[in-house]
Amino acid sequence: MMGEESSKHLRVHAQNYCCDKLAADVYLLRYQSALVDQQEEASEFAKRCSVWVLTHGRWQLKYHQGTACAPFALV
Repeated sequence: MMGEESSKHLRVHAQNYCCDKLAADVYLLRYQSALVDQQEEASEFAKRCSVWVLTHGRWQLKYHQGTACAPFALV
Protein backbone atom coordinates (compact mmCIF):
# COMPACT_ATOMS: atom_id res chain seq x y z
CA MET A 1 0.00 0.00 0.00
CA MET A 2 1.11 3.53 -0.62
CA GLY A 3 1.60 5.75 2.41
CA GLU A 4 -1.58 7.75 1.79
CA GLU A 5 -3.74 4.63 1.28
CA SER A 6 -5.48 2.84 4.12
CA SER A 7 -5.25 -0.93 4.23
CA LYS A 8 -8.96 -1.33 5.08
CA HIS A 9 -7.88 -4.60 6.69
CA LEU A 10 -7.02 -6.15 3.33
CA ARG A 11 -4.40 -8.80 2.78
CA VAL A 12 -2.62 -9.75 -0.41
CA HIS A 13 -3.10 -13.32 -1.59
CA ALA A 14 -0.53 -14.67 -4.07
CA GLN A 15 -0.48 -18.06 -5.79
CA ASN A 16 0.65 -20.12 -8.78
CA TYR A 17 4.26 -19.00 -8.72
CA CYS A 18 6.37 -19.85 -11.76
CA CYS A 19 10.04 -18.94 -12.08
CA ASP A 20 11.89 -19.02 -15.41
CA LYS A 21 15.64 -18.69 -15.83
CA LEU A 22 16.38 -16.04 -18.47
CA ALA A 23 20.17 -15.97 -18.08
CA ALA A 24 22.80 -17.15 -15.58
CA ASP A 25 21.78 -14.63 -12.89
CA VAL A 26 18.44 -13.38 -14.26
CA TYR A 27 15.03 -14.85 -13.44
CA LEU A 28 11.45 -14.03 -14.39
CA LEU A 29 8.94 -14.60 -11.58
CA ARG A 30 5.25 -14.89 -12.55
CA TYR A 31 2.26 -15.28 -10.24
CA GLN A 32 -1.37 -14.32 -9.59
CA SER A 33 -2.50 -11.96 -6.85
CA ALA A 34 -5.72 -10.66 -5.34
CA LEU A 35 -6.74 -8.48 -2.42
CA VAL A 36 -8.81 -10.31 0.23
CA ASP A 37 -10.98 -8.52 2.80
CA GLN A 38 -12.01 -9.56 6.31
CA GLN A 39 -15.00 -11.45 4.92
CA GLU A 40 -12.61 -13.46 2.70
CA GLU A 41 -13.97 -11.81 -0.45
CA ALA A 42 -11.36 -11.32 -3.16
CA SER A 43 -11.02 -8.36 -5.51
CA GLU A 44 -8.46 -6.63 -7.72
CA PHE A 45 -7.25 -9.81 -9.40
CA ALA A 46 -3.97 -9.47 -11.29
CA LYS A 47 -1.30 -11.39 -13.15
CA ARG A 48 2.11 -10.21 -11.99
CA CYS A 49 5.64 -10.65 -13.22
CA SER A 50 9.01 -9.37 -12.09
CA VAL A 51 12.58 -9.66 -13.30
CA TRP A 52 15.20 -10.41 -10.64
CA VAL A 53 18.96 -10.07 -11.14
CA LEU A 54 21.70 -11.44 -8.88
CA THR A 55 24.23 -8.62 -8.47
CA HIS A 56 27.19 -8.84 -6.09
CA GLY A 57 25.54 -11.72 -4.22
CA ARG A 58 22.21 -9.95 -3.72
CA TRP A 59 18.93 -10.33 -5.60
CA GLN A 60 17.62 -7.04 -6.98
CA LEU A 61 14.21 -6.38 -8.45
CA LYS A 62 14.78 -4.74 -11.83
CA TYR A 63 11.26 -4.71 -13.25
CA HIS A 64 7.73 -5.41 -12.01
CA GLN A 65 4.36 -5.37 -13.74
CA GLY A 66 0.83 -6.11 -12.64
CA THR A 67 -1.96 -6.55 -15.17
CA ALA A 68 -5.61 -6.72 -14.14
CA CYS A 69 -7.27 -10.00 -15.07
CA ALA A 70 -10.51 -11.91 -14.71
CA PRO A 71 -11.28 -13.36 -11.26
CA PHE A 72 -9.75 -16.77 -10.49
CA ALA A 73 -10.23 -19.34 -7.74
CA LEU A 74 -7.99 -18.81 -4.72
CA VAL A 75 -5.99 -21.87 -3.74
